[in-house]
Amino acid sequence: MKIVAVNEMRRLEAEAMRRAADGRADGITGADMMELAGSGAALRLLHWIEKWPARQRMRIIVLAGKGNNGGDAWVAARFLQRECKIPVTLFSVCKRSELKGDAAYHAELAQYNVEYEEAVEELPPFAVSAGSVIIDGLLGTGIKGAPMGAYKRIIEQVNASNLPVMALDVPSGLDADTGDGAGAIHADLTVTMGFPKQGIFLKDGPAVCGRVEVIGIDLPLDLANDAQAVAEAFDLEDARRLISRRRSDGYKGTYGHLLVLGGCGGYGGAPILSALGGVRGGAGLVTLGVPGGCLANPPLASLIFRRIGAADDGCFKASMLKDLYTLLYNKTAVAYGPGTGGEAEPQILEELLATDLPMVIDADGLRLLAKNPQMLPRRQGETVLTPHLGEMQALMIGFGLDETAPLMTQAVELAKRTGCVVVLKGRFTIVTEPNGRLTLNMSGGPALSTAGSGDVLTGVIGALLAQGMAAANAARLGVFLHGMAGDLWKGAQRAMSADDLAEMISEAWKEISVLS
Repeated sequence: MKIVAVNEMRRLEAEAMRRAADGRADGITGADMMELAGSGAALRLLHWIEKWPARQRMRIIVLAGKGNNGGDAWVAARFLQRECKIPVTLFSVCKRSELKGDAAYHAELAQYNVEYEEAVEELPPFAVSAGSVIIDGLLGTGIKGAPMGAYKRIIEQVNASNLPVMALDVPSGLDADTGDGAGAIHADLTVTMGFPKQGIFLKDGPAVCGRVEVIGIDLPLDLANDAQAVAEAFDLEDARRLISRRRSDGYKGTYGHLLVLGGCGGYGGAPILSALGGVRGGAGLVTLGVPGGCLANPPLASLIFRRIGAADDGCFKASMLKDLYTLLYNKTAVAYGPGTGGEAEPQILEELLATDLPMVIDADGLRLLAKNPQMLPRRQGETVLTPHLGEMQALMIGFGLDETAPLMTQAVELAKRTGCVVVLKGRFTIVTEPNGRLTLNMSGGPALSTAGSGDVLTGVIGALLAQGMAAANAARLGVFLHGMAGDLWKGAQRAMSADDLAEMISEAWKEISVLS
Protein backbone atom coordinates (compact mmCIF):
# COMPACT_ATOMS: atom_id res chain seq x y z
CA MET A 1 0.00 0.00 0.00
CA LYS A 2 1.19 3.49 -0.85
CA ILE A 3 1.87 6.22 1.69
CA VAL A 4 1.09 9.65 0.28
CA ALA A 5 1.51 13.34 0.97
CA VAL A 6 -1.55 15.45 1.77
CA ASN A 7 -1.54 17.29 -1.57
CA GLU A 8 -1.42 14.02 -3.46
CA MET A 9 -4.44 12.73 -1.55
CA ARG A 10 -6.30 15.93 -2.36
CA ARG A 11 -5.38 15.64 -6.03
CA LEU A 12 -6.73 12.09 -6.17
CA GLU A 13 -9.99 13.06 -4.49
CA ALA A 14 -10.42 16.13 -6.70
CA GLU A 15 -9.91 14.10 -9.87
CA ALA A 16 -12.38 11.43 -8.70
CA MET A 17 -14.97 14.15 -8.02
CA ARG A 18 -14.29 15.83 -11.39
CA ARG A 19 -15.01 12.57 -13.16
CA ALA A 20 -18.26 12.19 -11.23
CA ALA A 21 -19.27 15.76 -12.15
CA ASP A 22 -18.59 14.91 -15.82
CA GLY A 23 -20.93 11.94 -15.53
CA ARG A 24 -18.19 9.32 -15.80
CA ALA A 25 -18.95 5.92 -14.27
CA ASP A 26 -15.48 5.71 -12.73
CA GLY A 27 -15.90 8.91 -10.70
CA ILE A 28 -17.24 9.35 -7.18
CA THR A 29 -18.74 12.41 -5.52
CA GLY A 30 -17.30 14.01 -2.43
CA ALA A 31 -20.50 13.23 -0.54
CA ASP A 32 -20.20 9.54 -1.40
CA MET A 33 -16.53 9.43 -0.36
CA MET A 34 -17.52 11.08 2.93
CA GLU A 35 -20.26 8.49 3.45
CA LEU A 36 -17.79 5.65 2.90
CA ALA A 37 -15.24 7.25 5.22
CA GLY A 38 -17.63 7.95 8.09
CA SER A 39 -19.60 4.70 7.92
CA GLY A 40 -16.39 2.69 7.49
CA ALA A 41 -14.90 4.36 10.56
CA ALA A 42 -18.06 3.63 12.55
CA LEU A 43 -17.85 -0.06 11.63
CA ARG A 44 -14.20 -0.14 12.73
CA LEU A 45 -15.20 1.42 16.04
CA LEU A 46 -17.89 -1.20 16.66
CA HIS A 47 -15.44 -4.00 15.86
CA TRP A 48 -12.85 -2.40 18.15
CA ILE A 49 -15.09 -2.09 21.21
CA GLU A 50 -17.35 -5.15 20.81
CA LYS A 51 -15.51 -7.26 23.42
CA TRP A 52 -14.99 -4.51 25.98
CA PRO A 53 -16.78 -4.62 29.34
CA ALA A 54 -20.07 -2.70 29.18
CA ARG A 55 -18.86 -0.21 31.80
CA GLN A 56 -16.12 0.93 29.42
CA ARG A 57 -18.47 1.60 26.47
CA MET A 58 -21.46 3.28 28.04
CA ARG A 59 -21.62 6.14 25.52
CA ILE A 60 -19.99 7.24 22.27
CA ILE A 61 -18.88 10.87 22.08
CA VAL A 62 -18.30 12.20 18.55
CA LEU A 63 -16.25 15.39 18.12
CA ALA A 64 -16.84 17.30 14.88
CA GLY A 65 -14.87 20.20 13.46
CA LYS A 66 -15.65 22.70 10.74
CA GLY A 67 -14.14 20.96 7.71
CA ASN A 68 -14.49 17.66 5.87
CA ASN A 69 -13.12 15.79 8.88
CA GLY A 70 -16.15 17.08 10.75
CA GLY A 71 -18.33 15.82 7.91
CA ASP A 72 -16.90 12.34 8.38
CA ALA A 73 -17.79 12.65 12.07
CA TRP A 74 -21.44 13.53 11.29
CA VAL A 75 -21.66 10.47 9.03
CA ALA A 76 -20.14 8.23 11.73
CA ALA A 77 -22.58 9.57 14.33
CA ARG A 78 -25.59 8.96 12.07
CA PHE A 79 -24.43 5.42 11.30
CA LEU A 80 -23.78 4.59 14.95
CA GLN A 81 -27.11 6.03 16.08
CA ARG A 82 -28.82 3.66 13.66
CA GLU A 83 -26.66 0.55 14.05
CA CYS A 84 -25.71 0.28 17.73
CA LYS A 85 -27.55 0.44 21.03
CA ILE A 86 -24.97 2.60 22.79
CA PRO A 87 -26.05 6.26 23.20
CA VAL A 88 -24.31 8.62 20.75
CA THR A 89 -23.79 12.34 21.27
CA LEU A 90 -22.04 14.65 18.80
CA PHE A 91 -20.32 17.88 19.87
CA SER A 92 -19.56 20.37 17.09
CA VAL A 93 -17.15 23.26 17.56
CA CYS A 94 -19.16 25.26 15.03
CA LYS A 95 -22.80 25.82 14.17
CA ARG A 96 -24.27 23.66 11.45
CA SER A 97 -24.90 26.81 9.43
CA GLU A 98 -21.12 27.35 9.24
CA LEU A 99 -20.51 24.01 7.55
CA LYS A 100 -20.03 23.97 3.78
CA GLY A 101 -20.30 21.53 0.92
CA ASP A 102 -20.36 17.82 1.66
CA ALA A 103 -19.97 18.35 5.40
CA ALA A 104 -23.08 20.57 5.45
CA TYR A 105 -24.97 17.98 3.42
CA HIS A 106 -24.21 15.13 5.84
CA ALA A 107 -24.88 17.25 8.91
CA GLU A 108 -28.29 18.05 7.41
CA LEU A 109 -28.97 14.31 6.96
CA ALA A 110 -27.95 13.55 10.54
CA GLN A 111 -29.62 16.42 12.41
CA TYR A 112 -32.94 14.63 13.01
CA ASN A 113 -31.40 11.36 14.16
CA VAL A 114 -28.35 12.35 16.16
CA GLU A 115 -28.25 14.03 19.54
CA TYR A 116 -25.86 16.96 19.16
CA GLU A 117 -24.69 20.27 20.56
CA GLU A 118 -23.35 23.14 18.43
CA ALA A 119 -20.69 25.81 18.95
CA VAL A 120 -19.14 23.93 21.85
CA GLU A 121 -16.26 25.72 23.58
CA GLU A 122 -15.43 22.80 25.86
CA LEU A 123 -16.88 19.40 26.66
CA PRO A 124 -19.31 18.89 29.56
CA PRO A 125 -18.04 16.61 32.35
CA PHE A 126 -20.18 13.62 31.36
CA ALA A 127 -18.57 13.53 27.89
CA VAL A 128 -15.13 12.86 29.35
CA SER A 129 -16.22 10.66 32.25
CA ALA A 130 -15.58 6.94 32.67
CA GLY A 131 -17.43 4.86 30.09
CA SER A 132 -17.09 7.30 27.18
CA VAL A 133 -15.52 6.27 23.89
CA ILE A 134 -14.30 9.25 21.85
CA ILE A 135 -14.39 9.67 18.07
CA ASP A 136 -12.08 12.50 17.04
CA GLY A 137 -13.22 14.39 13.95
CA LEU A 138 -12.10 17.85 15.01
CA LEU A 139 -9.20 18.65 12.68
CA GLY A 140 -8.15 16.87 9.52
CA THR A 141 -5.14 16.88 7.23
CA GLY A 142 -5.20 20.64 6.65
CA ILE A 143 -3.94 21.62 10.10
CA LYS A 144 -0.63 23.49 10.32
CA GLY A 145 0.69 24.48 13.72
CA ALA A 146 -0.67 23.76 17.18
CA PRO A 147 -4.46 23.73 17.74
CA MET A 148 -5.96 26.90 19.21
CA GLY A 149 -9.15 28.09 20.89
CA ALA A 150 -11.93 25.58 21.42
CA TYR A 151 -9.95 22.92 19.54
CA LYS A 152 -7.06 23.25 21.98
CA ARG A 153 -9.32 23.15 25.03
CA ILE A 154 -11.26 20.09 23.86
CA ILE A 155 -8.10 18.21 22.89
CA GLU A 156 -6.62 18.92 26.31
CA GLN A 157 -9.79 17.62 27.98
CA VAL A 158 -9.70 14.41 25.97
CA ASN A 159 -6.00 13.81 26.58
CA ALA A 160 -6.45 14.38 30.31
CA SER A 161 -9.39 11.96 30.45
CA ASN A 162 -7.38 8.82 29.59
CA LEU A 163 -10.39 7.59 27.60
CA PRO A 164 -10.15 5.43 24.44
CA VAL A 165 -9.98 7.55 21.28
CA MET A 166 -10.48 6.70 17.62
CA ALA A 167 -9.22 9.42 15.26
CA LEU A 168 -10.64 10.04 11.78
CA ASP A 169 -7.93 10.23 9.09
CA VAL A 170 -5.27 11.65 11.47
CA PRO A 171 -5.41 12.65 15.16
CA SER A 172 -6.47 16.28 15.50
CA GLY A 173 -3.42 18.52 15.73
CA LEU A 174 -1.05 16.19 13.88
CA ASP A 175 0.52 17.67 10.77
CA ALA A 176 -0.27 14.96 8.22
CA ASP A 177 2.81 15.82 6.16
CA THR A 178 5.56 16.51 8.69
CA GLY A 179 4.40 14.47 11.69
CA ASP A 180 4.65 17.50 14.00
CA GLY A 181 2.11 16.88 16.74
CA ALA A 182 2.70 19.16 19.71
CA GLY A 183 -0.73 19.52 21.26
CA ALA A 184 -2.28 16.74 19.16
CA ILE A 185 -4.95 14.43 20.47
CA HIS A 186 -3.60 11.03 21.55
CA ALA A 187 -5.50 8.32 19.67
CA ASP A 188 -5.51 4.60 20.36
CA LEU A 189 -6.80 3.81 16.88
CA THR A 190 -6.52 5.95 13.75
CA VAL A 191 -8.65 5.10 10.72
CA THR A 192 -7.12 6.91 7.76
CA MET A 193 -8.99 7.40 4.48
CA GLY A 194 -7.88 6.25 1.04
CA PHE A 195 -4.16 6.03 1.69
CA PRO A 196 -2.13 6.52 4.90
CA LYS A 197 -0.61 9.98 5.14
CA GLN A 198 3.14 10.36 5.56
CA GLY A 199 2.92 12.31 8.83
CA ILE A 200 1.50 9.25 10.57
CA PHE A 201 4.95 7.65 10.33
CA LEU A 202 7.12 10.68 11.13
CA LYS A 203 8.16 12.49 14.33
CA ASP A 204 5.16 12.52 16.70
CA GLY A 205 2.96 10.44 14.39
CA PRO A 206 3.79 6.98 15.77
CA ALA A 207 3.23 8.18 19.34
CA VAL A 208 -0.17 9.83 18.82
CA CYS A 209 -1.79 7.64 16.16
CA GLY A 210 -1.99 4.32 17.99
CA ARG A 211 -2.97 1.43 15.74
CA VAL A 212 -3.56 2.52 12.15
CA GLU A 213 -6.15 1.06 9.80
CA VAL A 214 -7.05 2.19 6.28
CA ILE A 215 -10.57 2.70 4.91
CA GLY A 216 -11.20 2.59 1.19
CA ILE A 217 -13.19 5.45 -0.36
CA ASP A 218 -13.67 3.97 -3.84
CA LEU A 219 -11.03 5.99 -5.67
CA PRO A 220 -10.91 5.01 -9.35
CA LEU A 221 -8.50 2.12 -9.80
CA ASP A 222 -6.29 3.88 -12.33
CA LEU A 223 -5.92 6.87 -10.01
CA ALA A 224 -5.01 4.67 -7.06
CA ASN A 225 -2.49 2.73 -9.12
CA ASP A 226 -0.83 5.90 -10.41
CA ALA A 227 -0.76 7.71 -7.06
CA GLN A 228 2.61 9.24 -6.23
CA ALA A 229 3.89 7.46 -3.13
CA VAL A 230 6.42 8.89 -0.69
CA ALA A 231 6.89 5.45 0.85
CA GLU A 232 5.28 2.01 0.95
CA ALA A 233 3.31 0.35 3.72
CA PHE A 234 2.69 -3.37 4.21
CA ASP A 235 -0.88 -4.15 5.25
CA LEU A 236 -3.40 -6.97 5.44
CA GLU A 237 -4.06 -7.09 1.70
CA ASP A 238 -0.32 -7.28 1.01
CA ALA A 239 -0.07 -10.18 3.48
CA ARG A 240 -2.94 -12.01 1.82
CA ARG A 241 -1.24 -11.79 -1.54
CA LEU A 242 1.84 -13.60 -0.19
CA ILE A 243 0.17 -16.77 1.06
CA SER A 244 -1.65 -19.64 -0.56
CA ARG A 245 -3.66 -22.49 0.89
CA ARG A 246 -1.82 -25.47 2.37
CA ARG A 247 -1.49 -28.40 0.01
CA SER A 248 -4.00 -31.17 0.64
CA ASP A 249 -1.33 -33.79 -0.05
CA GLY A 250 1.37 -32.05 1.98
CA TYR A 251 3.30 -33.62 4.86
CA LYS A 252 5.88 -32.38 7.35
CA GLY A 253 8.67 -32.49 4.79
CA THR A 254 6.67 -30.27 2.46
CA TYR A 255 6.97 -27.34 4.83
CA GLY A 256 10.64 -27.37 5.66
CA HIS A 257 12.82 -27.99 8.69
CA LEU A 258 13.93 -24.99 10.74
CA LEU A 259 16.99 -25.14 13.00
CA VAL A 260 16.93 -22.65 15.88
CA LEU A 261 20.29 -22.11 17.62
CA GLY A 262 20.31 -20.03 20.78
CA GLY A 263 20.66 -19.88 24.52
CA CYS A 264 23.49 -19.72 27.01
CA GLY A 265 23.99 -20.60 30.68
CA GLY A 266 20.87 -19.68 32.59
CA TYR A 267 19.20 -18.01 29.59
CA GLY A 268 17.11 -20.61 27.83
CA GLY A 269 13.87 -18.70 27.38
CA ALA A 270 14.78 -16.75 24.24
CA PRO A 271 15.55 -19.74 21.97
CA ILE A 272 12.46 -21.55 23.30
CA LEU A 273 10.29 -18.61 22.26
CA SER A 274 11.93 -18.59 18.83
CA ALA A 275 11.28 -22.30 18.46
CA LEU A 276 7.63 -21.74 19.41
CA GLY A 277 7.47 -19.01 16.78
CA GLY A 278 8.88 -21.47 14.26
CA VAL A 279 6.24 -24.07 15.05
CA ARG A 280 3.37 -21.54 14.89
CA GLY A 281 4.90 -19.99 11.78
CA GLY A 282 4.17 -23.19 9.90
CA ALA A 283 7.49 -25.03 9.58
CA GLY A 284 6.94 -28.77 9.13
CA LEU A 285 9.70 -29.55 11.64
CA VAL A 286 11.59 -27.40 14.13
CA THR A 287 14.82 -28.41 15.88
CA LEU A 288 16.07 -26.36 18.80
CA GLY A 289 19.80 -26.59 19.50
CA VAL A 290 21.28 -25.13 22.71
CA PRO A 291 24.70 -25.35 24.41
CA GLY A 292 25.05 -28.38 26.69
CA GLY A 293 25.07 -26.22 29.83
CA CYS A 294 22.05 -24.08 28.92
CA LEU A 295 19.10 -24.24 31.30
CA ALA A 296 16.46 -24.90 28.66
CA ASN A 297 13.94 -27.69 28.18
CA PRO A 298 11.70 -28.49 25.23
CA PRO A 299 8.40 -26.57 25.56
CA LEU A 300 6.46 -28.83 23.17
CA ALA A 301 6.53 -32.56 22.61
CA SER A 302 6.45 -31.88 18.86
CA LEU A 303 9.73 -29.95 19.03
CA ILE A 304 13.05 -31.70 18.35
CA PHE A 305 15.44 -30.71 21.14
CA ARG A 306 19.22 -31.12 21.04
CA ARG A 307 22.07 -30.12 23.35
CA ILE A 308 25.45 -29.70 21.71
CA GLY A 309 28.92 -29.65 23.20
CA ALA A 310 29.88 -30.70 26.72
CA ALA A 311 27.41 -30.69 29.60
CA ASP A 312 29.16 -27.71 31.19
CA ASP A 313 29.39 -25.59 28.00
CA GLY A 314 27.53 -22.41 28.82
CA CYS A 315 27.74 -20.85 25.35
CA PHE A 316 28.42 -21.73 21.73
CA LYS A 317 32.08 -22.61 21.15
CA ALA A 318 34.35 -23.61 18.28
CA SER A 319 34.61 -27.07 19.86
CA MET A 320 30.94 -27.66 18.91
CA LEU A 321 31.50 -27.49 15.14
CA LYS A 322 31.23 -31.26 14.67
CA ASP A 323 27.87 -31.27 16.47
CA LEU A 324 26.80 -28.31 14.36
CA TYR A 325 27.46 -30.15 11.11
CA THR A 326 25.28 -32.99 12.36
CA LEU A 327 22.46 -30.58 13.24
CA LEU A 328 22.61 -28.88 9.86
CA TYR A 329 21.83 -32.08 7.98
CA ASN A 330 18.50 -31.90 6.16
CA LYS A 331 17.61 -28.43 7.44
CA THR A 332 16.05 -25.84 5.12
CA ALA A 333 16.64 -22.67 7.19
CA VAL A 334 18.45 -21.50 10.32
CA ALA A 335 17.65 -18.96 13.03
CA TYR A 336 20.64 -17.91 15.15
CA GLY A 337 21.21 -15.57 18.06
CA PRO A 338 18.36 -15.46 20.61
CA GLY A 339 19.90 -15.63 24.07
CA THR A 340 23.38 -16.68 22.88
CA GLY A 341 25.02 -14.14 25.22
CA GLY A 342 28.12 -12.04 24.92
CA GLU A 343 30.55 -14.93 25.46
CA ALA A 344 29.60 -16.95 22.36
CA GLU A 345 32.61 -17.67 20.14
CA PRO A 346 32.29 -16.51 16.52
CA GLN A 347 33.12 -19.81 14.80
CA ILE A 348 29.58 -21.22 14.95
CA LEU A 349 28.10 -18.11 13.34
CA GLU A 350 30.94 -18.03 10.82
CA GLU A 351 30.22 -21.60 9.71
CA LEU A 352 26.51 -20.87 9.43
CA LEU A 353 27.23 -17.87 7.24
CA ALA A 354 29.39 -20.08 5.02
CA THR A 355 26.38 -22.30 4.18
CA ASP A 356 23.81 -21.50 1.53
CA LEU A 357 20.88 -22.06 3.89
CA PRO A 358 18.43 -19.15 4.30
CA MET A 359 19.08 -17.61 7.67
CA VAL A 360 17.70 -15.10 10.17
CA ILE A 361 20.08 -13.54 12.71
CA ASP A 362 18.79 -11.83 15.84
CA ALA A 363 19.75 -10.49 19.26
CA ASP A 364 23.24 -11.47 20.49
CA GLY A 365 23.94 -12.93 17.06
CA LEU A 366 23.67 -9.44 15.59
CA ARG A 367 26.11 -8.02 18.13
CA LEU A 368 28.53 -10.83 17.34
CA LEU A 369 28.20 -10.06 13.64
CA ALA A 370 28.78 -6.35 14.32
CA LYS A 371 32.07 -7.25 16.03
CA ASN A 372 33.08 -9.55 13.16
CA PRO A 373 31.74 -7.96 9.96
CA GLN A 374 34.41 -9.71 7.91
CA MET A 375 32.43 -12.95 8.26
CA LEU A 376 29.56 -11.76 6.09
CA PRO A 377 31.18 -11.65 2.63
CA ARG A 378 31.34 -15.47 2.71
CA ARG A 379 27.54 -15.55 2.78
CA GLN A 380 25.80 -17.26 -0.16
CA GLY A 381 22.28 -17.84 1.15
CA GLU A 382 19.58 -15.26 1.79
CA THR A 383 19.85 -13.54 5.14
CA VAL A 384 17.50 -11.54 7.35
CA LEU A 385 18.84 -9.30 10.14
CA THR A 386 16.29 -8.33 12.84
CA PRO A 387 17.79 -5.59 15.05
CA HIS A 388 16.10 -3.41 17.62
CA LEU A 389 17.46 0.12 17.98
CA GLY A 390 20.42 -0.81 20.20
CA GLU A 391 21.49 -3.68 17.97
CA MET A 392 21.04 -1.44 14.92
CA GLN A 393 23.49 1.06 16.35
CA ALA A 394 26.05 -1.70 16.89
CA LEU A 395 25.60 -2.94 13.31
CA MET A 396 25.91 0.54 11.82
CA ILE A 397 29.16 1.12 13.70
CA GLY A 398 30.43 -2.37 12.92
CA PHE A 399 29.86 -1.95 9.19
CA GLY A 400 31.24 1.60 9.09
CA LEU A 401 27.93 3.39 8.51
CA ASP A 402 26.43 6.56 10.00
CA GLU A 403 24.51 5.56 13.14
CA THR A 404 23.15 9.11 13.52
CA ALA A 405 21.26 9.08 10.22
CA PRO A 406 17.42 8.89 10.19
CA LEU A 407 16.21 5.36 10.91
CA MET A 408 14.85 4.72 7.43
CA THR A 409 18.15 5.81 5.94
CA GLN A 410 20.04 3.55 8.36
CA ALA A 411 17.94 0.54 7.38
CA VAL A 412 18.42 1.16 3.66
CA GLU A 413 22.17 1.70 3.97
CA LEU A 414 22.69 -1.39 6.13
CA ALA A 415 20.76 -3.56 3.67
CA LYS A 416 22.83 -2.23 0.78
CA ARG A 417 26.14 -2.66 2.65
CA THR A 418 25.45 -6.19 3.91
CA GLY A 419 23.35 -7.60 1.06
CA CYS A 420 20.82 -8.71 3.70
CA VAL A 421 17.18 -7.95 4.30
CA VAL A 422 17.01 -5.68 7.36
CA VAL A 423 14.08 -5.70 9.79
CA LEU A 424 14.47 -2.63 12.03
CA LYS A 425 12.02 -3.36 14.84
CA GLY A 426 9.85 -0.68 16.39
CA ARG A 427 6.54 1.06 15.81
CA PHE A 428 5.84 0.62 12.09
CA THR A 429 8.77 -1.81 11.77
CA ILE A 430 10.97 -0.98 8.78
CA VAL A 431 11.86 -3.73 6.30
CA THR A 432 14.50 -2.96 3.66
CA GLU A 433 16.11 -4.92 0.85
CA PRO A 434 19.59 -4.58 -0.68
CA ASN A 435 17.99 -2.99 -3.78
CA GLY A 436 16.75 -0.09 -1.60
CA ARG A 437 13.08 -1.06 -1.39
CA LEU A 438 11.59 -0.04 1.98
CA THR A 439 8.23 -0.84 3.56
CA LEU A 440 6.64 0.13 6.86
CA ASN A 441 4.59 -2.48 8.71
CA MET A 442 1.00 -1.55 9.59
CA SER A 443 0.25 -4.13 12.29
CA GLY A 444 1.28 -4.26 15.94
CA GLY A 445 1.06 -2.01 18.95
CA PRO A 446 1.76 -1.67 22.68
CA ALA A 447 0.96 -5.33 23.43
CA LEU A 448 4.27 -6.27 21.78
CA SER A 449 6.22 -4.28 24.37
CA THR A 450 7.18 -7.33 26.37
CA ALA A 451 10.37 -9.33 26.82
CA GLY A 452 10.77 -12.08 24.24
CA SER A 453 8.37 -10.78 21.60
CA GLY A 454 11.29 -10.26 19.19
CA ASP A 455 12.42 -13.84 19.77
CA VAL A 456 9.00 -15.07 18.63
CA LEU A 457 9.38 -12.95 15.48
CA THR A 458 12.74 -14.58 14.74
CA GLY A 459 11.11 -18.01 14.76
CA VAL A 460 8.20 -16.92 12.58
CA ILE A 461 10.52 -15.44 9.93
CA GLY A 462 12.70 -18.57 10.16
CA ALA A 463 9.66 -20.79 9.59
CA LEU A 464 8.71 -18.86 6.45
CA LEU A 465 12.28 -19.14 5.16
CA ALA A 466 12.22 -22.87 5.88
CA GLN A 467 9.08 -23.19 3.76
CA GLY A 468 10.90 -21.67 0.79
CA MET A 469 9.67 -18.08 0.92
CA ALA A 470 12.07 -15.43 -0.38
CA ALA A 471 13.80 -13.51 2.39
CA ALA A 472 12.13 -10.13 1.77
CA ASN A 473 8.67 -11.68 1.64
CA ALA A 474 9.37 -13.83 4.70
CA ALA A 475 10.48 -10.73 6.61
CA ARG A 476 7.45 -8.64 5.64
CA LEU A 477 4.90 -11.38 6.18
CA GLY A 478 6.55 -12.51 9.42
CA VAL A 479 6.55 -8.98 10.83
CA PHE A 480 2.91 -8.47 9.85
CA LEU A 481 1.80 -11.80 11.36
CA HIS A 482 3.70 -11.05 14.54
CA GLY A 483 2.11 -7.61 14.86
CA MET A 484 -1.37 -8.88 14.10
CA ALA A 485 -0.99 -11.58 16.75
CA GLY A 486 -0.49 -8.78 19.26
CA ASP A 487 -3.44 -6.82 17.87
CA LEU A 488 -5.74 -9.84 18.25
CA TRP A 489 -4.86 -10.42 21.90
CA LYS A 490 -8.09 -9.98 23.86
CA GLY A 491 -6.54 -9.44 27.29
CA ALA A 492 -5.04 -6.26 28.66
CA GLN A 493 -2.18 -5.06 26.45
CA ARG A 494 0.23 -4.75 29.33
CA ALA A 495 -0.58 -8.28 30.50
CA MET A 496 0.42 -10.13 27.31
CA SER A 497 3.59 -12.22 27.51
CA ALA A 498 5.71 -13.50 24.66
CA ASP A 499 4.38 -16.98 25.45
CA ASP A 500 0.87 -15.66 24.81
CA LEU A 501 2.08 -13.99 21.64
CA ALA A 502 3.38 -17.25 20.20
CA GLU A 503 -0.03 -18.84 20.75
CA MET A 504 -1.76 -15.89 19.04
CA ILE A 505 0.17 -16.48 15.80
CA SER A 506 -2.47 -19.07 14.93
CA GLU A 507 -5.21 -16.45 15.25
CA ALA A 508 -3.24 -14.09 13.04
CA TRP A 509 -3.00 -16.75 10.33
CA LYS A 510 -6.78 -17.16 10.44
CA GLU A 511 -7.27 -13.41 10.13
CA ILE A 512 -5.21 -13.41 6.95
CA SER A 513 -6.80 -16.53 5.49
CA VAL A 514 -8.96 -19.31 6.90
CA LEU A 515 -7.09 -21.65 4.54
CA SER A 516 -3.62 -20.78 5.83
